[in-house]
Amino acid sequence: MITPVPIPSDNYSYVVIDTTSNLAVVVDPANTQPVQACLEEEWVMFKLFSAQTNIGRMFEGNAPTMLSSLDTVGSLNNDPLLWPGHEYAEDNLLFAAELEPCNIMWEQKLQWVLQQRGQRLCMCPSTLADEKQYNPFLWSHTQDLHCALGLQQKQNEDWTSYRAHVLEEQRRQKDIYMGQ
Repeated sequence: MITPVPIPSDNYSYVVIDTTSNLAVVVDPANTQPVQACLEEEWVMFKLFSAQTNIGRMFEGNAPTMLSSLDTVGSLNNDPLLWPGHEYAEDNLLFAAELEPCNIMWEQKLQWVLQQRGQRLCMCPSTLADEKQYNPFLWSHTQDLHCALGLQQKQNEDWTSYRAHVLEEQRRQKDIYMGQ
């Protein structure tokens, strides 16, 4: 069974439900809140999420909206498989090296990505657990990232606003990094 989930701006996400196992796959969750509502309404177990955790440029929306989507994905259990619509693994791993040079996980993943690319093989899917270890756009809550970006939370700044600012600065620095 396929359930279209209307997303504002004439777009749809799709919840594909295996009625035998009661498991669901979500395709193109452009806005996670309506998708989550559909999953709850259908009483299905979530199995796989197709999302862009590697964060392309913010053509639509803004950093707080992107942060909310990433937080929704990040709050899931670590098992879902991620099939990004756009694959930026190599670029993001090289950028992660600039932000956290001592993280061995991104280094191991980069070697694997380069091997896959060399053989013209797909690099997807990955698990959410893996992405949390080496995807720098899932680190907005970490002190190490804040220091690497040269950011410090202002005394009267709430945590969510600050993390959105971290994400925005991270995206800006990645754009500069990619332009080098």
